[in-house]
Amino acid sequence: ATCFAFLVILCDSTKLNMMLKEYYFTLPMVYFLSSSGCRTAPCDLVFILDGSWSVEDVSFEIVKRWLVNMTTSFKIGQKFTQVGVVQYSDNPVLEIPLGKYSTNKDLITAMENIEYMGGNTRTGAAIKFSTDKLFGLSERGPAGISRIAVVLTDGKSQDEVLKAAEAARKKGVILFAIGVGSETEEAELKDIANQPFSTYVFSVKDYKAISKIIQVIRQKLCEGKQLLLSVHEASCYSFSICPQISYLFPGFVCCRDRLSSKNPYRFPRRERF
Repeated sequence: ATCFAFLVILCDSTKLNMMLKEYYFTLPMVYFLSSSGCRTAPCDLVFILDGSWSVEDVSFEIVKRWLVNMTTSFKIGQKFTQVGVVQYSDNPVLEIPLGKYSTNKDLITAMENIEYMGGNTRTGAAIKFSTDKLFGLSERGPAGISRIAVVLTDGKSQDEVLKAAEAARKKGVILFAIGVGSETEEAELKDIANQPFSTYVFSVKDYKAISKIIQVIRQKLCEGKQLLLSVHEASCYSFSICPQISYLFPGFVCCRDRLSSKNPYRFPRRERF
């Protein structure tokens, strides 16, 4: 049997090498991004910000500065990173449409002009809104573009988050969850985030502390920027296992035979051939 795998560009090779070894694949050529390469890799990146009463004006200003600092490490534009921002309380509000700004300068100005809204905390509705109205309407589509959402909240949601998060993941969205303060629930953050939780869940004691995790979050976002580039043949052992790699690494496929890259067969479950 022959396996085919899309060439994947990552910032960190460790996890990919481990997964390939576990799944008995050999890949002839894998490139890894430098920090500068990660900066320019295409990505749809959406920040989902808690704007409820518990945040308060002063802390929301800290969030805005954090937001600016987070995005300055990426090159903004149609061919690079497109950023969207949703603020939510009782209802989600689209503060910055995905891809509206094509320069870092214009994006930063828009972020600085976001006004704190106040209200209750409906995180699930905000995740669903972002999935449907931002990622769902992205002009670039999902092919070859990483879709990443970062949820920042300081309290327990007043609606269900798990179904909304699972629906987002089914559409290829990678979810990070950042909890601020003692009112957040670890279980709820895990409902929101992708796995492993050590990569996608963060907790800090207060809003002043979010500045301390900027570099860590940047690196994790960089690792999430997976770029489908081209197809290379990879050899398999005689009884190969084709797991659901598309969940872990979007773009990996196994083929029953020499199907073209335009029409690959994706195995929904582990399967021997």
